[in-house]
Amino acid sequence: MDNIRWQRTRIGLMAFLITGVIAILIRSFFVLPNKGDQESAKVFEFPATVPLEGWKQIEVKSLKPKRGDEKEIDSQVYIYDNKTRKIEIVANYREHDGGDVRRLLFRLGSIPRGSLDIETKYQNEMGYYFLFEYGNKVHLSTCINRVGENSVSNEQFVKNKYKYGWSPQQAALWLLGEKDFFETGCLWTLVSIPTSDSNDLEKNYQTLETVFGEWYSWWKQKL
Repeated sequence: MDNIRWQRTRIGLMAFLITGVIAILIRSFFVLPNKGDQESAKVFEFPATVPLEGWKQIEVKSLKPKRGDEKEIDSQVYIYDNKTRKIEIVANYREHDGGDVRRLLFRLGSIPRGSLDIETKYQNEMGYYFLFEYGNKVHLSTCINRVGENSVSNEQFVKNKYKYGWSPQQAALWLLGEKDFFETGCLWTLVSIPTSDSNDLEKNYQTLETVFGEWYSWWKQKL
């Protein structure tokens, strides 16, 4: 009799757990983020300074979207000097739509999507990033995900989200209504250096990658 009662209790517990898991999955895939989630990117606070080895920060300012979208949040611009040249870094925190970096380049930087000769690069443990020339400058752009690797496409962003974006802590905060079931936040970054000599393209790209490595390491600990 006791064995039968225990079997029924165990089946009931298993059914309860399975129902809970199914409910979580349905919510994570089909329920839209609540208003608090949608507004979270707007309260992201940028620091006044971000140190880069070998460079002196000379200015920081807010940058409004060039496309006139009132719903879009301001970007933060950091300008550095190393006595021989200047470098500009534009950053914008994205909560749910950081997957398509080409779209963000157009939407936030007014850089056309179709006319660019973009090279996609990958570094172990860091992830993907774009390198390209536009407007007498060389640029590096990517989205630094809070967890996992950088991504530049929706496919990479989604893959990273499902591979790295869940944790027991994340799920607990989701149950409390403080987080999404998967972590989707990322810092869109555009690093730019003026150039007047196309023969130095590879050298300029190396400078971008070195600077971005410093920027990435600093932010990865702060996001």
